[in-house]
Amino acid sequence: MEAFEVLAQDCVRYGTQLLKGEAQIWWKGVQSACIATHGPLFWAEFVRQFEWRFYPATFLDKMKLDLNNYVRDKKIVAEYEIGFNQIVHFVPHVAHDEVEKARQFRRGLKPIIRHVLGAFTITDFRSMVEQALGVEMQLMYTADLYKSSGGE
Repeated sequence: MEAFEVLAQDCVRYGTQLLKGEAQIWWKGVQSACIATHGPLFWAEFVRQFEWRFYPATFLDKMKLDLNNYVRDKKIVAEYEIGFNQIVHFVPHVAHDEVEKARQFRRGLKPIIRHVLGAFTITDFRSMVEQALGVEMQLMYTADLYKSSGGE
């Protein structure tokens, strides 16, 4: 809600307007129960209850495993980054630690790119992505040069 510059006391009211389907039904039940017993719900408590309901521990455990097993395969680095970000969002201890996030990202890259990046100190996630994109571009450029010079 920080991105919308919403006052703290208004976060729940505005945030819940975005809920649809099952989440909206869940919210109506929680809202009624909380107001009756404790008064209005604050944002931190809303987020805690929402995550408890819609992101159970088994789902979060699966996301941790998925992150550890997520590799670039045939994707270009930009596509790999998109998939990585979709998973890492659910693994807070990695998502909120720039160095660990960069380390996990590098681990799933194509071996040749990972090898080159291993020579550099990990500083943060964005730098790691930029370096990976640069290495990938140079590898493609070198492969194109090799092909155009008659190499197989």
